Amino acid sequence: MSTPKEITVFATTTNYPAGVDPWSGTAVKVLPGSTYLTPRVGVPAQWLNYEINAIETKVNQVLTGVGRGPVLSYEKMGAGYTDANTVAHALMWHPGRRQWFAACVNDGTGDVEVYRSENGTDNTVSDNGSDWSANFGPAAYTTGGDIQVAIGYGSGSARHYLLLTAGLNENVKLWDGSSWATHTYTLTTAGSSLDKAFVHSPTNGKTYLAVTNSAHRLEVFESDEDDLTTWASVSNSSAAAGAPSNNSTYIVEDGAGNVFAMTNRSTTGVIFSRLVSGSWTSTADYDFDGEVASVSEHGLCGLVWSATHQALFALVQTTATALKVLKSSDSGATWTTQKTFTIGAASDWKAAGPNGEALDIKIHAQGSFVAFGTFLCMFFTTAGAADDWSRIMYSADEGVTWYESGFWTPSRADAAPAGFAHPCQMAISHNRMLAITDTQGVSTLWAFSAFGDPGLAFDEDP
Repeated sequence: MSTPKEITVFATTTNYPAGVDPWSGTAVKVLPGSTYLTPRVGVPAQWLNYEINAIETKVNQVLTGVGRGPVLSYEKMGAGYTDANTVAHALMWHPGRRQWFAACVNDGTGDVEVYRSENGTDNTVSDNGSDWSANFGPAAYTTGGDIQVAIGYGSGSARHYLLLTAGLNENVKLWDGSSWATHTYTLTTAGSSLDKAFVHSPTNGKTYLAVTNSAHRLEVFESDEDDLTTWASVSNSSAAAGAPSNNSTYIVEDGAGNVFAMTNRSTTGVIFSRLVSGSWTSTADYDFDGEVASVSEHGLCGLVWSATHQALFALVQTTATALKVLKSSDSGATWTTQKTFTIGAASDWKAAGPNGEALDIKIHAQGSFVAFGTFLCMFFTTAGAADDWSRIMYSADEGVTWYESGFWTPSRADAAPAGFAHPCQMAISHNRMLAITDTQGVSTLWAFSAFGDPGLAFDEDP
């Protein structure tokens, strides 16, 4: 549906026309002398004129305030999964099972936990994510000390499989709906798997796993078997120059079988590996076609493909005081800067919000930057004492102009808990975007919907 157009306001005339009637030449609108109407007691027409005019005028002011353009609305879905202290969340909509899945790491034990939404029926009824299972993660699966987790799904007839990998483990856990199996991959260059991400290509039926290696490389593995037991290396970058503190890995697919992976293992750019027209290429210290002279502190904060805009978008901290939104419409060959946010010192990650307020934000987490119909959305959390809360900024014009859709986690007087650098995740489903915010181990789910977005129908997946 389209956003409502401005309405014609009732009773805009100041005075009645001159004449012989008692009201002739008097005010059309008069402030009511009562705060309610009484049955069987008439009221002056001028009172009703005043109220109708005021309501319709206010409606048009609201429409003007949002530019009568696409609006991102949200609603709280209720509590998700709960644990003593969970960090490093991953969130995914599974198109085969028609369910939401979430994975996290218990910061106390290091165990990887997995949850699924349960208020839908597998494969038939879309699930809105308002009711969640108990933890059904694989037994004795820990991170090995590196707190990160990734989930994905399989290919072809195996789309009902759930994929999981976490921490320093060089393996993929596969859940078939009842039990877990373990399948390994081997890094071509000796090192440790610092961060990982999955993507599935419906076009070529393959599933890809991107791995950031501690040896300053990005390696991509693929599996095209229905049982997903074999993971073969298809791309291994050359070594990059230096390593920013954020190791986040991103991999996306464009709906035509082209795959794009990036990681943040370089101080002079990023590592960029891509499968275009059936061939893999990889570039270390990639500078986004000259748009990025350096990568600072958190560096690469997101990579998404927008089906609506048919373009790649990247979110990169380029210096201690700049965060850029970049766009490519030619499979990453050339890039343009859509927006540069001015931020403060890298040590406290201060950023000026759309209204000029200072924000202590945390955005470097897989899934914190997504494309949702017409919208680009970035999800971050302020981390100040007594006012911790989460916010989404969104753009409907390919990242040039940004708006706020603020919502919050419960305020508290203590400092942010351990692991709060990864408090939030977003994922996309059938005209819904689900976000998880975490407050000291208790997750809260928010469902977002697009109002007046011409690029997103209400009965289709974005």
